[in-house]
Amino acid sequence: MVASDGVQQEIAYLQANGCFVKLSHKIISSRAFLLGIDACILLNTLVLAANSSYYVTNGIPYVEGILEITNYLFCVIFLVELILKMVGRGPKVSRFANEFNFHNT
Repeated sequence: MVASDGVQQEIAYLQANGCFVKLSHKIISSRAFLLGIDACILLNTLVLAANSSYYVTNGIPYVEGILEITNYLFCVIFLVELILKMVGRGPKVSRFANEFNFHNT
């Protein structure tokens, strides 16, 4: 079985770089990381739906502030995910290498 060009680039990138790159690759390759990011996406969807719901528009105390803080928290989580994936996979294999994925970021 022949590995694709992207996989070969990723292997070469990992062999040429230090322990932080290898650690970030190990983290992004773990099942727990992927499930955690999926859970954050689902929770973020609920938070975004709650932002336009009855509770915010009727001014229930503290709800708007809590939703704003959670929005910032999810923004930081997704930024860390992006940085870990770019470091762990390398710049040529990351999301920016494919035009279709470029618009997802």
